[in-house]
Formats: sequence, C-alpha cells, structure tokens
Amino acid sequence: MVKQALLDKERESVKNSLSDYLPYLDFIDNIIFYEDESVGLVLEIKPVYDETLSDEELIDLKQKLIHFLNALEDNLALQFYFKKYKDFSDLKEGHLKQNQSDSKLVKELFKKRIDKLDQDIQRNRLFRYSLFLIIRKKYDFKVDKVKSLIYSPNRLNKEVKLHFKEIIQDLKEIQEKYRYYLQKADFEVIQPSEEEVIDFVASQINQEVLKNVKFETKHDLTHCCMKKAYNHLQIGDKYFKFITLKNEPEFVRPTLIKYLTNAELNFEYDVIVNLKILDKHNQTQKLKTQKRVTRALKFDLFGSDIDEEAEAKEADISELLTDMVSGKENLFKFELLILVKADSKRELNKNCDELLSSIRHLEGAQGFEESIANFQLFLSALPGNMKFNNFRDFKFKTSYVTDLLPIFGPPTGIGEPLMIFRNKYNSVTYLNPMSDEFINKNGLTIGASGSGKSFTMNYISLNYLAYEPIILIIDKGGSYKKFVETLGGDYFEVSTKYAINPFDIKTDNKELFWRAIIEVMIREENEPISNDMKIIINEAIAKVKEEEINKPIISDFVDAIDKLEFKDQEMKRKKRKAYRHLKRWTKGRYGSFLNNKESNLDVSSDILAMDLKGLESYPEILEVFMFYISSVSWYKAELDRDRKKLFIFDEVWQLFLTEQGGQLLEEMYRTLRKYGASIFSISQSISDFADNKHTPGIMENISFFYILRQSSGADYDKLKNTLNLSKQDITEIKNLNSVKGVYSDVFIRLPQLSFIGRVVPGAFEYWMATTNSNDISLFNQVLKAFDNDLIKALNFLASRCPYGFTTYSSFNYDEAFKKFDDNIVKVLDYLAKEYLKKG
Repeated sequence: MVKQALLDKERESVKNSLSDYLPYLDFIDNIIFYEDESVGLVLEIKPVYDETLSDEELIDLKQKLIHFLNALEDNLALQFYFKKYKDFSDLKEGHLKQNQSDSKLVKELFKKRIDKLDQDIQRNRLFRYSLFLIIRKKYDFKVDKVKSLIYSPNRLNKEVKLHFKEIIQDLKEIQEKYRYYLQKADFEVIQPSEEEVIDFVASQINQEVLKNVKFETKHDLTHCCMKKAYNHLQIGDKYFKFITLKNEPEFVRPTLIKYLTNAELNFEYDVIVNLKILDKHNQTQKLKTQKRVTRALKFDLFGSDIDEEAEAKEADISELLTDMVSGKENLFKFELLILVKADSKRELNKNCDELLSSIRHLEGAQGFEESIANFQLFLSALPGNMKFNNFRDFKFKTSYVTDLLPIFGPPTGIGEPLMIFRNKYNSVTYLNPMSDEFINKNGLTIGASGSGKSFTMNYISLNYLAYEPIILIIDKGGSYKKFVETLGGDYFEVSTKYAINPFDIKTDNKELFWRAIIEVMIREENEPISNDMKIIINEAIAKVKEEEINKPIISDFVDAIDKLEFKDQEMKRKKRKAYRHLKRWTKGRYGSFLNNKESNLDVSSDILAMDLKGLESYPEILEVFMFYISSVSWYKAELDRDRKKLFIFDEVWQLFLTEQGGQLLEEMYRTLRKYGASIFSISQSISDFADNKHTPGIMENISFFYILRQSSGADYDKLKNTLNLSKQDITEIKNLNSVKGVYSDVFIRLPQLSFIGRVVPGAFEYWMATTNSNDISLFNQVLKAFDNDLIKALNFLASRCPYGFTTYSSFNYDEAFKKFDDNIVKVLDYLAKEYLKKG
C-alpha cells in the first residue's frame, strides 16, 4: 500500500510538473526551438549609459531605434528582457584572479574588497543589470511530431533535414540584419553561447542564478518546485508577482522608462517588453475607417458646432496615417510585464508598492498588481515565449514604443575587473588600466583642493599593487607619505641638505637631458635661449664627451665652456656670459646640492616618493631637480620591460611646463608605454597646463582622465575645450560630490567611454589610502600599539573607525585618553561602543 501511494504521488507530481508548461524544444548556439515550431534568436545588448548623453544625443538614439523597429518584418516578434539582479560571482572571481602578488597585505586588500561587495549586495545597495533581445519567428518544421527533431533525429528524411538547414540559414541572415541595425543605433551586441542561453532560460524558470545547466529535454530546465498562491508565486525561497500597465503614459519622452530601471528601486526585478509589428495594410484600413467615423461624430446633430476633442482626434489619426504611409511609423502590439521579486511575502508587498509608485511617474500611467493571472504571465514572460494572449497588450506607434523600451543601464566596464567603481545605478563599472584595450596607460587627474585627489590617486594606485609594480611618486606636501611607508617604500622629503648630480643620467637620452639642464641654468629670466647660446652649449657637451668624463658635474661643463675658442667677438662675449651664468651653480647652496659626483638619494626602492615641499623656496633649484626626477623616471622605466611601472606627479605641472620641461614631459607621455609604464599627473586646475604648446602632444597620449569636484572659480570652458568634453559632461562634473570616508564622485573619461564613477572604499582600503592628517596620526598610534603589525592595525582601525577619524570626531578624545591611560586600543573600543549607543 505504501509503495502504491508513493507511485501515485510521483505520478501526480509529474502530472503537475512545471516542465509540462515549458515551450522549449532544443537549443543550438544562440537559437531556441519552441514546441509550436517557432524559433528564437537570443542576443545580449549592453544597456545604454545615458548619464553623459545630451538631449540631442538622446533624440538621435530615439530616431535610430525608430528605424530599427520600422525595419522589422511582419512575421517577427521581439522580446526585450531587462534584468536587475544581485549575482556578482563572476566579477568577484575575476577580481581575485587579477592579483598576481604574493604579498599578504595585497591578498588581504583584495579579500576585503570582495567582503565590501558582499556587504553591499546583502544590504541591497548593489545590483547588476543585463539586457537581452529575443527575435522570434514562426516556421513549418515539416514534421508530424515536432519532438522527433530531438528524440529521433536520425529518422528524419533528407528533405526535412535540408529544410531544417534552410531554417538555420534564414535565422543567421535575420540575426546579421538586425544586429547591423542595432549596431547602427550604437548598441554593443553580443552573441551568447549555447551554454549561456540555456543558463539564462533555466535561471528565469527557476528564479535563481544557475550555471552550466545540462540540457537534454525540457525537464532538465526545472530545478525547483513552484507554489501558486492567490496573489503571488513562489519558487524555492523566492516570492514574486507581476505588475502590468493598467493605463499607459499620456505622453512619452526619452529616458522616461528610467523610472522603472533607476537606482531608487533597491530590489531585484525584471522588465519584459513583448512586441509584435501589426500588419500595415490592415491597420491602415482600420485607421481610415476610424477617421471617417470620427469625422462624422465631430459635428453635433444640427451641424452648427464642432466637437473639439473629436476634431483633435481626427487630426491625430490623419497624422498617423500620413506617417504610416511614408514609413515613419508602424503600429505594434505592446506588452509590458514587470516581475517583482523578494525573499518574503512582506518584502514582496513592499517592493510592489515602490514599483507601483514609480509607474505613477510615467506621465499619468498606472500599474496593476496581478493576482490570479500571475502564472499565465509567468509563462508569457519566459524568454522568447511572448504569446499576447493575456489581454495586457496595447496598440502603440513606433515613436511611442521606443521610449518604453528598458534599454538604459550602467556601463559594465572595460578589460578585466581590477579597479571597481560604483555608479549612479547602484552598480559597478570595472576597469583594468593595464588592459590591452588601451594603447597607452597614462592619465590625468584634476580636482579642487579638498576634493580627494590624493586619496583617489592612492585608491587607484592600490589596484596596481596586484602586479607588484615599480612606483615613483613626486609629491608636494606629504600626501603620499603614509601610503609609501605603509607599503615598505622610501619617502624622501627633499631639501638642500641632500646632494645630487643632475647629470648622472641612466638612460640613452643623456645629451637631451644635459642640454635641457644647462639651458635652464644659463637662461635669463623670461628670455629664450638664443641660437648662439645653443651652439655654445652643444660644443661644451661635445667637449665633455670627447674627454670621456663618465659622470660629469656642473664644474666639468663650466671648464668645457672656458676651453671653447671663437674668433667672432659676439660669440666670445656670449661664451663669457654662459660661463659666468653656469659657474654660479657651482657655489654656495646651489653647488652643495647640485655640483656633486655622487647622489646621496637612494632611488633603488621599488616604491619611491620624493616630497618637493622643501625646495619651494628655491624655484631655480627646483626646476633643475625636475630634470633629475625625469632621469630617475627613465632609469626606473628601463629596469625591467616586463614589469609594470606607475609614475605619479602630484601638483608639479607648473614645474614641467617650461620649454625644456615641456619637451621632457611630452617625451615621457609619448614613450613610457614602451616600457610597460604609466604616468599620471595631478593638478588643481586645468589652467596649469592648458595653454602650453606641449599640451596637444601630451593629451593624445592620455587614456585616463579622472576629473573630481572643481573649485568655485573653475574655468569650465577651458576644461571643456582642453579635454574635448561635451556640455553634458560639464553638467555632470559640476554635480560631483564627496563625503569624507564614504565616497568620492569622479568623472572618468576613457577612449571608449565616459562615466560618473564613485570611489567607495571599504574600511580596510580606506585606512590604506587615507591622506587625512588626523587619520594618519591615529594610524601611527594604532600601528605602534600592534607592534608594527600592519594587517592587524588596519583590521582593527577598519572595525573601530570604518570612516576614519571623522567617525568619532564629535567625541571628547582627551577625556577618553585620560580615562584609559593613553591606551589607544582601549580608547577606540570604548568610543566604538559609545558610537553604537548614539545610533
């Protein structure tokens, strides 16, 4: 009896299996075969990132979409499948794979980044976006039983097999045709693999992320049981229901649909749009009939007054007829289904309320929360299974439809997921600055004082640690001191107490450097170097080389000039002048710092920084020292061509933009990529270098522009013209913001993409990158308390002060230190408890 009961129960479960309702027959490449002899082509489309698009560009996009829809054949149906979900598994795995370093600190950093992502995903602060397009067409497979295509393919006759090949060929032609139209509309179109299509379909059926689903029959697509309640469905632990349109928007405009795809809706859901073009001839005839009826009804019984509403309707019909005849418009069956998801019934109701509220922003539209129709809509919303038999469809013209397509979303990224920025869609945009996608790897960062330039550059630099790079930083004011010393590098606060030899050049461009340095030393203020002076300098360099001086110093060039002989009196006079001007660099403070055979600055460290604040009072010395830095840069670049290098020049643009400095900087930007090197320059204002004649040569060798909040007096016109930005870009830049310890907005421009990124560090990463003086003081105290165990200190600070010193800035530190006898660990433990009490 028990056995029989189990068998009966098994039969009942099979009878009511969800797989019995599925329409899927087979999958080949990106093609889906359905049991009703329809075939669907699946394409993935990258959502359009609209934040940096102008109104004109959005209108142009709309026109291109109109052309695409009007080009559809009458026997095709479309399904746009927009997904907002929380599966970041591939991105997290990809990020961890980028780390090539064996450093415990770097490994911990990458792990903490993943922890931060997980926290924000769990808190519904982070989502992924995908958009699929399915083009479906009905065929006659020429078989009595469609299932024999799968179960008995060897029994099919040659005629059927040939016909089947013709279907495949027709599908490929359809794909190429409409892929071309989409690409003309500036969409990035990807053809998913067969495995990806199967996983997509199975995930939508089971409402959970599935990978590597093995398909033999449609029963393989169901992994969970479905429970049907009166006003919702449940599959596994996921609850969901549909919302449809009760009333359409009174009018539409580009980006209107963003009310349904925006970042304000912090939960998972799908937006499915089913479309089918209606027969133009039939619709034209219906419109003509409707026009005649409307014309007759616009007059009252006595024919004296005209019904204005009816007259307006007649005008609209006439305009639509004209547009349809001319090919500007078509009519479509349109169905909008929104699948709202949640982990509980209560949460589902809350999510539906939020979505219904968003629909009300669609210019008078109203949504309808489905109940008993949920299962029927679930079937209609399955990938490619648009049936239009739910009585939820509307009849819309092309230009109306285009504004209701869920095509907008964040940019996914370029290259591999090394650097992970947030964006305004509460999603991520990743970037690998070392990717082969970029011809050169150089960058420029511009932002007002206090906008977070140094912090952002530290944050960016942390990503380079994955490659165990050589890093050289030229600083002014100590912004990178903690960063460099934390990583075990050398930080030099350069002053005239040091001794260097600016002519000790370790590159093949020695003569270029020598010539530039001497020109700076003998140049009179605001006067260019004359041709005669250039002759004197060149001959002095030639004499030094002739004498085979291995490491020349300033005195060697002074002696070389003194030995030069000229018959021309003018040249003799200029030689004496050059001798006199150069000789002054061999005495006093100038000589003790620059006229040395050996340098006592050890530049061998893989992570090296020089702070030039101590040389600000000596602008002439500082300008010469920049050439020494350039030579160190070339030396570092040539050390190991297979190794990555990063050079950062912070707040020193004005020091380079002399004639000689500009030449050298342009050469570095143009050539360093050959050595696997990236150079970044940081400035408070675009004016620091915008008008220099070397700027065009520098600009064409920059791939990365990081623009932070600008000062109140910023010259936005100059910024726009120098960086070739649009008006919309400038508008977005003006709206950039930051909150210390929480985030910094950055306008990021790449050769292929511009977007608004948000630097959102985790607490561990924040403490590695912070440049705040109070943070650094606190960090040093904690590090000492943990016996210089860097990872322990960082983890402790991350757990107690996740947003830096600001976390507890409102507390009385002196009182806390007094209470715990200056024990910083106990102080922060105490303040953490007080912080939680405050909420």
